[in-house]
Amino acid sequence: MDVEPDGVLARGGQGSMELYRSSTAGTVSNPVSLLAADSTGALAGNYIYTGDDMLGLGVWDASVTGGLHAIHANYVGGTPIWVMGQAIQGNYLYDGGAWPGAPVIGGFDVRDLSQPIPTLVGILQEPYQVNAIQVGGNYAYLGEYGQLSVVDISNPASPRDVATAPLPAFALALKGTTLYAGTIDNHLVVVDVSSPTSPKVGQSLALPDTPMSMHIQGTTLFLADSNGGLLSYNIASPSAPQLLSAFNPPGAVPANDVSLDGSMAFLAAGSNGLAVVNVANPAHPTMVSSIGLDSRQTVLYPPAYATAVLAQNNIAYVGTMDTSCAIEGFDYSDPSKLRPVYFDLNGTETGLLEDQTPVTSLVGYGTSIFAGCEFAAYSVGWVQFDATQPRNVQNLFPYPLALRYYKSFVPSSTRKSRFATLRPWRR
Repeated sequence: MDVEPDGVLARGGQGSMELYRSSTAGTVSNPVSLLAADSTGALAGNYIYTGDDMLGLGVWDASVTGGLHAIHANYVGGTPIWVMGQAIQGNYLYDGGAWPGAPVIGGFDVRDLSQPIPTLVGILQEPYQVNAIQVGGNYAYLGEYGQLSVVDISNPASPRDVATAPLPAFALALKGTTLYAGTIDNHLVVVDVSSPTSPKVGQSLALPDTPMSMHIQGTTLFLADSNGGLLSYNIASPSAPQLLSAFNPPGAVPANDVSLDGSMAFLAAGSNGLAVVNVANPAHPTMVSSIGLDSRQTVLYPPAYATAVLAQNNIAYVGTMDTSCAIEGFDYSDPSKLRPVYFDLNGTETGLLEDQTPVTSLVGYGTSIFAGCEFAAYSVGWVQFDATQPRNVQNLFPYPLALRYYKSFVPSSTRKSRFATLRPWRR
């Protein structure tokens, strides 16, 4: 690799040669290291050019400083716990998960977000792990490993159970007075919660695989269904959802989580990384792009495994099952050309380093992002990040297939089983 004085870059790889011209205006301000093993780098003005025997050619804008900044980390309820689900309503964060043990005990917390450091105001113990949370008005709905629970949160300092239903659930979505539950036995179940203290179970539809997360946009319910892919349902008639499409191309599964922004659906697609799907017509979704993830453990677990996603302000944050709950950020201003703009490890911010610990959920609140984590040994429940300046060194040139060796889209037959093993709430 050579950078000439006039900013022309020449790079050859795998029988191809390409030339690139860069601007030399500006100065570098506090760039982070993005060079992998056996790589080379050169600086020309405002840009860093990297050559890597795994990743090929990279062009990085080092003038953009910042990146997510961890401002708080805490246990749920002040006790070691795994955070599985989160929801925000008004100035309150509701999170839930489990205290590891035999048997596992569920936990539900209420936190006041009106202060710079979230204040724990309410705690409720549940009989089962809490996998998902939805909040509407004075009630929170908890998808637990053994049941569906309805919690009265009218007094945030004293949440209390008011109803249950025999629906062990992994995923929930709420629209008006209708709650949709993705159950452990792989069904989509409709629940009438017009009277929250007396939920009524309605229609049940079989699903091809495990329901991991659900989101509603307008009259469409989008369900991330693991190897079943992205399922879309018409819920114009709330009590009778109708399947519109099942989208499961190789590059978009397993669908572990889904986040929506306009006509785009973003999937945390396991070993396939981040996938972007155009859902302008939910009956006929189309693949827009996908990108593999970095990994700090490329020898043992290549590549990193995407477990959660949040699309916000043209950046898709992807939570991974990598060292210490790594989070990666991708600019999707042009969804067809995803550009990495952020990488960091929750563990480096909290002083913890663990192997293969997943980010379970990501939610946004103003300029903050809350990452739910399952730190198996240390049990740090979640990390709050300041996303005011969400970018660090910005990737301007996604590695072309002709110039890279890294197997970004090669599936691993062992990853899903490893994921299930390390996520006991998904068993």
